Formats: sequence, structure tokens, C-alpha cells
Amino acid sequence: MKSLKMIKFKNLFFGLIAFLSISCSDNDYEKRANALLIELNINEQTPIDSILCKVAEHFDIPGITATVTNQDSIIEKSVYGVINSRFDELLTFEKCFDIYSISKSFSALIIMQLVEEGFLNLDDELNTIFPELSKNIHKDYKAATLEDLLTHQSGLSRNGRHINETIRPIFKGTLMDRREQFTLWILDQKSNNTMGEFNYSNAGFVIVGAVIEKVTGNSFENEIQDRIFSPLKMKSGGFGWPVENAGDFAYGHIRDNRKVVPVRYADWYLYGLANPAGGIHMSINDLSVYTREHLLGLKGKSKLLKRESFEIMHKIEGVCGLGWYNSVFPTYKGSEVGGTDDGYRSEIFISTQKNIGVTILTNINDRNDWIACKTIKLAMLRKY
Repeated sequence: MKSLKMIKFKNLFFGLIAFLSISCSDNDYEKRANALLIELNINEQTPIDSILCKVAEHFDIPGITATVTNQDSIIEKSVYGVINSRFDELLTFEKCFDIYSISKSFSALIIMQLVEEGFLNLDDELNTIFPELSKNIHKDYKAATLEDLLTHQSGLSRNGRHINETIRPIFKGTLMDRREQFTLWILDQKSNNTMGEFNYSNAGFVIVGAVIEKVTGNSFENEIQDRIFSPLKMKSGGFGWPVENAGDFAYGHIRDNRKVVPVRYADWYLYGLANPAGGIHMSINDLSVYTREHLLGLKGKSKLLKRESFEIMHKIEGVCGLGWYNSVFPTYKGSEVGGTDDGYRSEIFISTQKNIGVTILTNINDRNDWIACKTIKLAMLRKY
């Protein structure tokens, strides 16, 4: 077996050439993933263990795990690699990964529960949800609705990691206090975007978390635990980088001059303000349970929401639905969601066409890992 710590540069080079030979401007991810499947001799008969091994070794991915799920259970799963490129401890199905922006779909699910319970409507405007803040909300956001937040059309800025790095010292108190303060702070600023147009916004989902806390009187973290983790028995679910908060974790990695190295967590991950946008972690086993629940939900069999609510979440008009996006594969209709930042990548694909879900977690994020996940998803969809 090839070394997990350093693959030959020519494999990376020729693999990327195979992708770049198909126009990047074409935006046809299916053709690009298909090019790699052909190069690696992966077909419908290739076992999932072999698929992960071939893709991981080709792109020098330290650790990757994937499952295929139907309405009843996980029907196939595999894990490949190590938890840390500097050591030999093997990755297992129980190790935790940060799922980053898949967290947004969890936030959207709780909002839909509150809609079903009669506490909210998707067309509620922010100045009615936060009447005490209405005098301070900038006119650019006066008409913004809860649905605008969930579909990234509120006009809010992206506000990624600098949500914490640049302005976090001004927010004090509990996580609930800080999210309320953040909401007041950002809604008081002029928008640089046009409401009604798609502009990806982590900040918008911090406000979604504040909405959940406003309505329930409970922290976002406790609501996730009570409404999703506990009913689905997702015992590994938690918040913040798993390296700090769980005994079983996979270290995140980056590339430094083409060498895979573990990345040290940044303290802004532990701050927690942006958990509703991207702060949840868990194992592949538990994330696959979540994937399965969406398959069940779209058939009217979920314990969390009615079928109609799942359909609203997965209905994509424009760029995205409520935390979910259209399939990037023209041949395979469905919805997907993913997350990435320093050290990890996570992806879920829901195929109502084939009635399966594909879940993938890696402990590295870069261009190669992005291509690898798309390729594995395509292989699984073709196989089933």
C-alpha cells in the first residue's frame, strides 16, 4: 500500500490534469468526477473499501469515511486512513469530525419544528421577531424574513471566521447573550448586498440561532440536544472542534507545500458564537443517522417533522432551499449539503430518485479533497 503520509507528486499532477482537461468554466461536476472514476478504474462493481482506498491514496487524504444509507439502515460503509498523519492510529467509524456548514441544516430543521408548533412563520420579518431591536435594525434589513436568512437572501455579509476574530471581544456573557448582542450589532449595519439575491452568509445563521433562543428561551446547543441528538440517539454529537471536546476524534489537516500536516485548532472555534452556522461535530455513524432521517422525512416517516416540512426544506428555488442545495449531478436528482474549513470536509447527498443517502467525512480540506468527495458520491450513486 502506498504511504498515507506522502503520495508521489506525479499522481497528484496527472490527476489534476485529468480534471483540468475538462473546462472548469463548464461547471459540470459530473463529467469531472467521471474522469477520475475512469482513471482509477472504479466502476459499479468496485467495493466501497476499494473506492475509498483508491481515491484517498490518489489525493493523499489522511483519513476518509463514507456510508450509503437507505430508509432502514446503513447498507454499506467504509473507513480508510489515520486520525493523524504524524501517527499510525487508524481512523474508525466512531471518530468525530467537525461537520461545519452541515450544521446549518440542523438549525433549519429546528426552525421548521418551531413553525409546526406555531411559534414562527417563514415569512416573519426580523423586526417582528425582535421587536425590542426594531428601532435599531437598519432599513436594509427591515423587510428581511426568516426564510431570507435560511436561504442566504437577507442581504447579510458572509462573516466567516472573522465573526469571532475581529469583533468577538465586544460580546460578553453566555452564548445566548453573545448571539443576541451579535444580532443587534450586525442588523444595525448597512448591507453591502442586495436583499433577495443569494449571498452566502454565516452571519445569517448566527441570527437563526438567536431566533431559536428567542422563541424557546433555551440555548441553541440545548435545543439541538433535545430536539435532534436525543431523539435520534446521536451520542457523539457535540459542539466545537472535536479535538478539544471529544475523546474520539480525527485531527484536521491542511497542505503545507504539498505536505499533509495536522492543523492546530484556532481558539475562535471554541468561542461558540457561530455554532448554528458551523459548529457541530459528530461521528460518521451518527451523521448517517441524520442522513437517514431526511430520507424517512421525505417519505413521511420521520419522528422529527412532517413530510411537508421536509419537502419545504429540500425544495430548491434558485440557489438553495432551507439549508440544502440542488444536486451538482445532472443525471442524479436530489439535494445535498456540505461543510468545510480548516482541516475537515463533510458532505451529505439525498437521492429521492434512488432512495439512498451518501455521507462522507474527511479530515483534510483543500481542492483535492473537494474533488475526491464528488467522485466518491458519483461512484456510490452509480453503484446503487
